[in-house]
Amino acid sequence: MSGPVVAVMQPYFYPYLGYFRLFAAADIVVLFDCVQFPRRGRVHRSALPSPPGQSRWLTLPLRHQPRHTRIADLHFQSDAGTEFLRRLNGHDWYRSSKGDLADEIRSHLTISEPSVADYLERQLRAIVWHLKLPAVIIRSSDLNISPTFAGQQRVLAVVKALGGKSYVNPPAGRHLYQPETFQSRGITLRFLSPYTGLFPHALPALMDAEPDTVRRDVRAQTILEAP
Repeated sequence: MSGPVVAVMQPYFYPYLGYFRLFAAADIVVLFDCVQFPRRGRVHRSALPSPPGQSRWLTLPLRHQPRHTRIADLHFQSDAGTEFLRRLNGHDWYRSSKGDLADEIRSHLTISEPSVADYLERQLRAIVWHLKLPAVIIRSSDLNISPTFAGQQRVLAVVKALGGKSYVNPPAGRHLYQPETFQSRGITLRFLSPYTGLFPHALPALMDAEPDTVRRDVRAQTILEAP
């Protein structure tokens, strides 16, 4: 019996374009917001073009919260809208971009809600719509997965809750999963190939490039591999 292809991924803030291949490869993409916020991850920051060997980030202004806070429970600091606009205006590409999506993305970047998860979901839905990618987007926090499940078992519980028969993961997660465990649950495990496309930084690309160019890049790079 067939079932949907499911992908589970933390909601990232304008990651590299390869992230959006999940929305081309899966029927359902689950924003994994029921887990602890990774403070060195990409939930709250977007990598920007920088000289070789250096890192440059655009970071969301978050309220200080306990280390164990879930992504679903993250909130912005009280002056986040003003502070984030100040940070954005420090970048030439933000001020000068004239691409088809530039003005709309500027509007979407405005922080108007206290919840970081709501903000991230809004960004991702807008991008997926503009790139005409087919996946349905839901949040893991809406699935009532038992808190006793962690890691691979939690992902399997999400896929099972959705009746999934196939699971797709980004390439960097190969060490996290055991193919035989998925097989024993009747689920096919696949990984995206490493991204080698045109756009290592999503935000400047979406503001400057034509949407069709970005869309073609995402779809051409959506290549699935066995474990």
